[in-house]
This record gives sequence, C-alpha cells and structure tokens, in this order.
Amino acid sequence: KEQVAMGRVPILIGMHLCGLLSDQAINFFERIEEIKAIVLSPCCLPTKRDQTKLPYFQKEKADDPLHNYFLWARYLKGRIE
Repeated sequence: KEQVAMGRVPILIGMHLCGLLSDQAINFFERIEEIKAIVLSPCCLPTKRDQTKLPYFQKEKADDPLHNYFLWARYLKGRIE
C-alpha cells in the first residue's frame, strides 16, 4: 500500500504456472484491488483431475498439439475480461 501511495502501479506477473496456478493467479488479481494488471505465462495444462474444478475448460482431442494450449489461453483470457 505504501508503494501505491507513492504512485507506483502494482501488477501481478505469473511465470511457469503449471496446472491450476494460472487460475489461482487470476483469483488473486480479482481479490486484490490494488493490482491493476496481470501477465500470465502458463506452461502445463491442468490435469484431468484438475479440470473437474474448472467448469468451462476441458481438453479436446486434436491433431494440432497446440490446440489445447489455445483453448487454455482463451479460457484464462475470458476469466480476466
């Protein structure tokens, strides 16, 4: 809070966020009013067991190995918007 009072803008940066850690980072971003921006760099997709905790994300079978990463990025973006 002292840094905010000095005019600094806090942002949340999450690097190498495995599984549900990207989702957790978004939870912090939503709960802490002083944080004005978020930058996420997820790595691993949520496991099948973890997906049961995410009502709007499910991996799909696809020929493109990046397909599920794009779905994950879209899900995370939707959480922030």
